[in-house]
Amino acid sequence: MMRLRLPALLILLLLCTVAAACGDDDDAGSAASVTTATQAAAAAFPVTIEHKYGTTELEKAPERIVTVGYNEQDTLWALGVAPVGVTDWMGFENGIGPWAEEAAAAAGPKPELLKDTDGIGFEKIAALRPDVIVALYTSLTKADYDKLVQIAPVVAAPKGTPDWGIEWQDTVGILGEVTGKQDEAEKVIADVEAAQAQAKADHPEFAGKTASMAMSLDGMWAYGKDDPRSKLLQSLGFELSPELVAAVGDDFSSKISSEKADLFDLDTVVWLGGQKDLDALTDSGVYNRLAVHQEKRDIFIAMERPDKAMNAIGFQTPLSIQESLDVLVPALAKATAS
Repeated sequence: MMRLRLPALLILLLLCTVAAACGDDDDAGSAASVTTATQAAAAAFPVTIEHKYGTTELEKAPERIVTVGYNEQDTLWALGVAPVGVTDWMGFENGIGPWAEEAAAAAGPKPELLKDTDGIGFEKIAALRPDVIVALYTSLTKADYDKLVQIAPVVAAPKGTPDWGIEWQDTVGILGEVTGKQDEAEKVIADVEAAQAQAKADHPEFAGKTASMAMSLDGMWAYGKDDPRSKLLQSLGFELSPELVAAVGDDFSSKISSEKADLFDLDTVVWLGGQKDLDALTDSGVYNRLAVHQEKRDIFIAMERPDKAMNAIGFQTPLSIQESLDVLVPALAKATAS
């Protein structure tokens, strides 16, 4: 908004009619809102965040955030914050998934893209001069944490969180603290949970049925109970198979041998993977004999889909969950009606 010197402002007010109001009320309201939000953010600091490797203290809202986890950038964009660097896992331009393009553009400049093919790029991260480094949805080791903390304060996953097992709500809450946007974080969580609850209410037939998120990749893999993909199914009313959960154990996923293929004979299974791997699965005599496949109660989502649905389901962030629901819910409804 253009700021006017006092004499000019008084002249402008005299020339305006009461009916037109010249937008001053709107401008004043907007300025007041911005001021209030800025004051609220400033009042949130200093903040101390506890995590699996200790505590991190932030004296003020960071201006330069770098993420080294799988999906934290989505949550920052959902909160209206633009990270200066994000780690590339899926090959998206600037790390921006199709579901995040609008929010990322609104948040600010595109981030620098980091690669994690050979491990964390410590030198490149240092070159970005971060105020804080975020590593939540990842398998960050203590050794890597100790290296990163020499560059900037690091926020790791909460104590007791398994690798690749942080819930998206926890990510939102923690990043709300990091950015001083706790109120916005609460609203983001409430909006997404409301969408999930509505999908669940719209499909009471999901309740109590067994389901699994699985991956076809040189064999059959099942996601564990702590993986966000499994929790997405549970949020819709489905139950995880205790036998399959036991087979996976505490890992976020585990390969299931062909001798145990019967573990996938559930009410429905959602298979993710490349098209060639999915074709290999359905060509397999071991899998073909299962009732879940013969009765067409399984769902196949290939990474080559134009809408990148598989990647949205794998991300499980406030920005990707709605796309996940748009793809999964109709497919699950069709599968469970078979």
